[in-house]
Amino acid sequence: MRIGVIGAGHIGGTAAKLFVKAGYEVAVANSRGPSSLTSLVDSLGPKARAASPEEAVKFGEVVLLAIPWRRKEELPPGELFAGKIIIDAMNPYSSIGQSIDLGKSTSSEEVAKLMPKARLVKGFNTMGWKTLEKGSRPADPPQDRLAILTTPERVQRWLESLPYNHEERGETLRTYRGVVRTGKAHCLEAALSAATILEQQGYPPTVLDLESKDDIDHVVFLFREGGKFGSVARSRDPGLHGRKPAFRSVRDLVFSYVDPYVDRTGRINGYGILDLRTLRADWRLSPRNVWAVEQALIRFPHRSFRSSDERYLRWHEKYLRYKERFPDRRPVFYPNRHRWL
Repeated sequence: MRIGVIGAGHIGGTAAKLFVKAGYEVAVANSRGPSSLTSLVDSLGPKARAASPEEAVKFGEVVLLAIPWRRKEELPPGELFAGKIIIDAMNPYSSIGQSIDLGKSTSSEEVAKLMPKARLVKGFNTMGWKTLEKGSRPADPPQDRLAILTTPERVQRWLESLPYNHEERGETLRTYRGVVRTGKAHCLEAALSAATILEQQGYPPTVLDLESKDDIDHVVFLFREGGKFGSVARSRDPGLHGRKPAFRSVRDLVFSYVDPYVDRTGRINGYGILDLRTLRADWRLSPRNVWAVEQALIRFPHRSFRSSDERYLRWHEKYLRYKERFPDRRPVFYPNRHRWL
């Protein structure tokens, strides 16, 4: 198989090296012309050649796009990509590293408009080039194999495999990048990670904030499939993890958390939905804490939510009895567990 690579930076150059190592012929192109690629191509060996972007597209049965997303209009004409498999490794960032607001669209949908007759897939965009350089083998730890996280259920399993971030060394609000680096997450960090991963699969990056009377909120990633709502979430309590897309309304989904939310002080009294694309902060991949997300969740409007006092008291008493008997365990005795993701 022949592979064209457009972009010879960290991702493009590293991928080209791995393609050649796997036995494939590769044509590498960049914006500066074939003469600027002599050193790279010589290091790759006889299976690699330098090319113009147009030549790389014509050469490859598969074409990897590894240039800055903001320069996608500089790609060769769309008809050259017809019938080919295109791997989109680009992420929508501005020249200063901020996320570009695409409204209700995704970055790959915008790329697909430029080459409507190609078969476009997303890949190599959620890992650092150093991780890619190591080969990203299936034997690597789960955090190095995030390309397989293509569904809410798979993301839920990954989040459950991570230790909970108890913030022993101070409060954190890490993005997906920080979660991968540290290998742990609390609820909001998990929701941001799920949004970052599943946005690449076409899911809008939306979170649901559950307010509690004790001011300890729980934030989950909100998604919709087949007209019904579900969630992806991480918590210290298994009952507050994700839900299958089985709920006709967001309110019904919120109600599924009412009983597991009850502990010594917790009780849901409101909820709100936030589209992360409305934020200016880089909540996807910033290497720093993104406190702006927390502030947005505090500021944006919530709907009040009421459940019966009788129901609350029943579950509160049951919780206290359980913790008295099993102080180190987390209860999982709730109804409708078949709807947990």
